[in-house]
Formats: sequence, C-alpha cells, structure tokens
Amino acid sequence: MKAVILAGGYGTRLWPLTLIRPKPMLLLGVKPAICHIIEYLLSYGFNEIIITINYMKDKIVGCLKSYQDLDVKLIYSDESSPLGTAGSVKNVANYLDDTFVLIQGDNITNIDLMKMLDFHKKKKGIVTIALKEVNKPYLFGVVKTNFDGQIILFKEKPNIKECFSNTINTGIYILEPKILDYIPCEKEYDFAKDLFPQLLSENKRLYGFEAEGFWVDIGSPEGYLEASNWVLSRLKGKNILNAEVRNSTIKGPVFIGKDTIIDDVIIYGPTVIGERCKIKKDTIINSYSVIESDVEVSINTNIKASIIYKDAQIGSRSQLSNCIIDEGCNVGDNVIIGSNSIIGARCEIGNFASVCNDSRVWPEIKVEPKSIVKGFVKHLEEFHKTVCKPKIIDKEIARRILGRLPPDKAFYFFKGVGDFIGQVAFSLDEFCNLLNVVSTESIEFHINRKDFENWIKFLGDIELANSIKEIEEKKFRGESLRKELHDLVEKRCKELHKVIDQ
Repeated sequence: MKAVILAGGYGTRLWPLTLIRPKPMLLLGVKPAICHIIEYLLSYGFNEIIITINYMKDKIVGCLKSYQDLDVKLIYSDESSPLGTAGSVKNVANYLDDTFVLIQGDNITNIDLMKMLDFHKKKKGIVTIALKEVNKPYLFGVVKTNFDGQIILFKEKPNIKECFSNTINTGIYILEPKILDYIPCEKEYDFAKDLFPQLLSENKRLYGFEAEGFWVDIGSPEGYLEASNWVLSRLKGKNILNAEVRNSTIKGPVFIGKDTIIDDVIIYGPTVIGERCKIKKDTIINSYSVIESDVEVSINTNIKASIIYKDAQIGSRSQLSNCIIDEGCNVGDNVIIGSNSIIGARCEIGNFASVCNDSRVWPEIKVEPKSIVKGFVKHLEEFHKTVCKPKIIDKEIARRILGRLPPDKAFYFFKGVGDFIGQVAFSLDEFCNLLNVVSTESIEFHINRKDFENWIKFLGDIELANSIKEIEEKKFRGESLRKELHDLVEKRCKELHKVIDQ
C-alpha cells in the first residue's frame, strides 16, 4: 500500500525553530517527527511511502537513511518551487495508481487508518477526510457532514463568526487516483483552499471520517509541545543507558542516554534526557521534559514540560516552563522563560532576564541581563551594531548587497508584533518588488521600528540605509510612503546592477 507525506513546507508558524531545520525534523522524544509518521504508516502496512520535499530537503533525506534496511520503499519528490498540498501530489502522479493515504508532515496521530480505509471503501467516494473536534476550529478547515458522513460544507480557516462547527479537517486523506485529474500540472494548488471547494461545487462525493484517538498539528508551539507530551506519555519503565546517577530520585518512566551524569537531582517522568548531559545538584526536571544530548543544567534549576535541544547550557536557579530552547543556547542564571516561548539557536539570555509567555527570540541574539522580553525579538534589530560602511561600491560589494540570503537573514514582513503576513524578501530585488504588494499597514509598522533601515545596513548598503532614514524622518504615510520607499529602492537596485554589468 502507498502513502504520501507532504514534508516540503517552510514551517513559518514555528519560527525561529524552523529557520535552521524543516518542520518534520522537530524533535519528539528521542527522534524527529517524520520518523514517528513513517513508523505510524508502517504499523498499518504502508510499505511504499512518497515524501515530497523542498525546504532543507537534505536534512530530511539524511535523517531517513536509517530506514533503508527496513521493509519499506521511500521515494523522494524534490520540488524546485512550492506546489501547494495538491500540486505536490500531482507532481508524483506517476506513482499513484491505486487508493492511497496522504498525511501532512506536521501531523502526529494514532488515528486508525484501517477503520478509515474500510469507511472509504464502503462509501465509494473519491476523497475521505479524517475529522476531529477541536476547541479552536478557526485555525483549521471547518467541515460539516450529513447523516451519511458526506461533506456538505467546507470552509478553510474561517474567522470565528464563520465557524459553523467544531469539526475540522486533520489533513489526513484517503484518495482515489482519479482525484489527480482535477489538479492542474506544475501549479501551486491546495487541497483545502482550492480542490475541495471545487469538488463540492461540482457535487462530487467527499466524505468525512469521524476519527477517534490522538491527533495534533505540530505547526504551532502549543501543538508541538502537545505532541511532545503525547509521545512521552507512551514511554514505559526506566531505561538508563550507562549513565551515572548519583543521590537522585527518579519517579515515573524515564530514558537517560549514555555518559550522562545526574548528580543529586529529582526527575519526574515521563522524561527523556540524551547522551553526555550534565544535570547538577538540586535541580528538578518535571514531567514531559525532553533534554537532547550534550546539555548542561546548573544547580537549583527547575525545568517543567520543556524541550531543550542539543549543546545548550542552562544556568543556576533558572525556571523554564513549557518552553522550547534551541540548540547551542546559553541561558544565564536566575532566568525565567514562560510558556509557549521559543529561544532560537545559539542565543545568549543574560542573568536575571525574563522571557514572557508566547515570546520568541531569533537565532544568535544576545538578550542583556535583567531584560524583559515580550513578543518577538528578531535578528535585524541587532544587525546595525555590527556592519561597517564600505568605502566604495565595487562589483564585489554590489553582488553581496544584491545576493540571495538564507532564511535566517531574509526580511519577513509583519503588520504588528508577532503578526506575520506571509511575505518574505530573500534579496534586495525581492524586497523592492514586495514593497509594491504588501499592505501599507505593514510598511508603516516596519518604518516606525526602523526595521527597513537596519536590514539594509546589514546588507552593507549604508548609503541606501541613510536615504531610508531620511524618509522615516519625513513622516510619510500610506501610499505616499509606499511610493517613496519603492522608488528609492528600485533606483538603488538599478544602480547596483549597473555596477555589476560594467
């Protein structure tokens, strides 16, 4: 039997975690999320799995090499550009000659696929969608079915007032190959936004399977932490692999990796601690915590239901609660980090700092001691402190200014703190083009914070940054602001391209 895993997305809702890894590579217990998904499919006999990849694809392929010796065929479909959920499936149509299952790369579940498949065959529709009831249906596609399970209404991510039900589309589908005939080739096309509304308008039979069991979308901090807790809840017994545990109390199921040293610590399971960690005296590791390898936790610290990635250092007398600490972070002494917060890779959090609930700190940012972090702290706020003004714009400098940037250095357009609008500029040329299409609300938000000026300084174009500063001081608003900025950046791009072409 065949299955498709959609694993090519950018995972923007989980930035900054997904700035250095694709979402399917998020750690759940002792292994990445995509490993849990593959093992879930294997448990139902799916032995040919097609994985659509795009963003940071090499990390996914490298991770899954360990499955080469198992009785499963993994096929990778590399998309040169995002095709949407339905477009990704159309792209692998040559593999899909029979009924198949599709699952998103951010779904962690134990929904019974055999029951769902039996339901699908009985109803003889072309699509069956696994449905679940949730508390916040407006975050998903809302579905209404009739007495026979046939879908009669479907609305993708409605506003709260438009929600006609608490039943949502989980992103797990059983599909007939003829569904591919309705999907255009080589075009970005989505199941929920495009295909399902089209099929309903044509009176095609789509069915909803009311699924039992656990399901969560790990694409948000809350969902990720919930999935982690569920994976840990399945942990059994005490598995301590050549670790050195001294004068410590362990209650409940735990996994502790080899060469880890636990000294006068209280650990409540279910908890996972990786290899070569050092957990020092009077620390409490509470239930549902995951500590990856090579992490050091100093004395008298309290960790509750948090995920700490590899190579992190946690200072003494700190409190971490329901948060995520990315790899290589250095968290100081007496630090408090609140629920659903994310600290990006290789950050430094100074002594006595406090990170409020639902906050995020972008990678490699230094938070000064005694600071209070609330909302998002992004990398571009730090850039202007480190750049130098070039003496002359030559070809090499022009190429560097115009060069394409990796995701962690690109410019992300917001319209408020934490309110990302889905537009990203990976180069100065793209930035120029996006100034024509993003909302004036977003432009005004960034101009007031000096975000444009700071990012341009990071690119190395001090002259352009100074010109943008002059626009800031003139207090333009609305479309006048858009035109001034766009014309200025467009002129500069042309100048830089001319330098390169000389």
